[in-house]
Amino acid sequence: MLFQEMLDQIKGEARIKQDDTLDEIVFGIINQQFKEAVQNNRPWELRKAEKIPLTTGNSLFNLPQDFYLWHEILFNDADTGRVWGLVDQDGAAQPAPIGMYGHPKSFEIIENNQIFVNPSSSIVTGDFINLVYYKIPPIVTEEILTQENPIPRLEPFIIAASIRRVRMFHDDDMAVAQMLTGDIQQAAQGYTKDLPEEKE
Repeated sequence: MLFQEMLDQIKGEARIKQDDTLDEIVFGIINQQFKEAVQNNRPWELRKAEKIPLTTGNSLFNLPQDFYLWHEILFNDADTGRVWGLVDQDGAAQPAPIGMYGHPKSFEIIENNQIFVNPSSSIVTGDFINLVYYKIPPIVTEEILTQENPIPRLEPFIIAASIRRVRMFHDDDMAVAQMLTGDIQQAAQGYTKDLPEEKE
């Protein structure tokens, strides 16, 4: 399906087919749906692997320009050839393998598209990270409406969710608001797991 066809279907079913002033709002909603779909469904079409070389004395390394969401991060030790997975710094870090004391165990994605590797004291030039990640999903603008959507299996989700959200901008229908409750609850699930636990 072309992005133009997707836009026409959303506008038609949301009853705003004749109103071009809402196109920018619809683009924003579609783009948000693509991001949510990647976070929830992890589409293989956007999965990519890249090797990030590491250097002595550094702990911050640049991520690929198209990086959106990490899937797996493996540290490769140049001296021994051993490979092990790094864990998110917010989680419980396992010790490095036997004989690899002081080598990296965890990572943190920094806002300016960099990865922080910890600890970094034993990193030497020649070590590298195998990064498996998801690329930035398509960003729909007026300029790419004639292009084909690269992930057609996400179209039903994107169209249905976009129609509900578009209707909220021009319709006071309570049924639409109730349909959004499911979207809100789904989005909130990711945060409920991160709540701090009080000590007894």
